[in-house]
Amino acid sequence: VSGLSPKTVTGTVLQYTVDGLSPYVAYTVECTSSNGEDSCDSNMDTIRMPSAAPSGTPYNLRAVPFNDSAVILTWDPPAEKDQNGVITGYLIKYQLSGDSSSQMTRTAGAVIQLSLDNLMTGVTYSFTVAAINSIGTGPDATMVMFTAIPDVQNLRVSEISSSTITINWDAPPDGYTVGNRYAEATDSSTEGTRTRTPTGTPQDE
Repeated sequence: VSGLSPKTVTGTVLQYTVDGLSPYVAYTVECTSSNGEDSCDSNMDTIRMPSAAPSGTPYNLRAVPFNDSAVILTWDPPAEKDQNGVITGYLIKYQLSGDSSSQMTRTAGAVIQLSLDNLMTGVTYSFTVAAINSIGTGPDATMVMFTAIPDVQNLRVSEISSSTITINWDAPPDGYTVGNRYAEATDSSTEGTRTRTPTGTPQDE
């Protein structure tokens, strides 16, 4: 059997069992008869082992914010040796932090990302993903956490001079921590050239 050490069967035995093979791997089997001194030409055959449920997890699961109520999940497939068949989709489970019940959704085929919207702002969610093939569902990937952060509110722009504007906005509701804000200006005369300027840590007005 390809990849394994040769085995010898003596006497009139016409059968041999090989175990410890891997699911969904094609093996070439070669059998040669011998009288102890001479050997005849070998016979060869190839067999692909049946599929089994994935034994490995997807990896590099990431949660990237899309807006204040949506997230894009991306991941990489399980290692090929752990797929144990053709991956037909992925099962994504997510739940509120501290909640015992979870919601589930699926992707089809080789798609390795998913957008989830209508999330509750300011609430932490946990996400896991598992690979699916024709036999079953594999183990969950390592959980990732994500908190949807609200957008700034009541954006206001005022002219200071022919070359200067002031941008003001209101902070998100109390209880949320937001990192640096950015002011981004689009120049319509230069086909959408943008200037992105950090404005520091937000303060409530």
